Amino acid sequence: MKSNHSFSVNFFVRRDREAFGMVPLYVRITVDGKVICFAAKKSVELSQWDQKAQRIKGNSIENNFARDRMRQLTNEISTAYDELRFQKEVITVEKIKAKVEGEDQSKSLKDLIKYHFDQPGKLLAAGTLKNYYSTERFLLEFLKKKRSRIFSCRKLILSLLRTSVSIFEPKRQIKGRGCVLIILF
Repeated sequence: MKSNHSFSVNFFVRRDREAFGMVPLYVRITVDGKVICFAAKKSVELSQWDQKAQRIKGNSIENNFARDRMRQLTNEISTAYDELRFQKEVITVEKIKAKVEGEDQSKSLKDLIKYHFDQPGKLLAAGTLKNYYSTERFLLEFLKKKRSRIFSCRKLILSLLRTSVSIFEPKRQIKGRGCVLIILF
């Protein structure tokens, strides 16, 4: 499949953030002249980094870990780019970064709730749908307390887990068929 986009992945280090001879490794993604940079979450020794070749010299354990992270990021970025091309979506650096970092904004909690009202709602009993409405109300209360209307599902689950870890005594408990929703706020 031929592409009409210019696409590149480059690695670089931030010399201005040097600490004890170590510098953080960054990734630069370029699509059609638009650039976005983010941290690779690895540090390398400044003396071991070859900027022209964009690679790490030496075979120490730390260098091998950083090299593996670079390969992993390159593969994830290429996969995200290919997925966007295959889905015939508009390819932007923001979408690629969101896919790589797991923050794909295409599905929010409201989208998920709307899906459950529209699709399975036609097949479910009235009592089950009533539980969906209650769950929606509780989740929207939670989002209101967090002062956010749009949450990615992954962020919501992590936020709910953090809340449940910090507060051990539930305030309300709702029992339904086969599941229990514990409200911890």
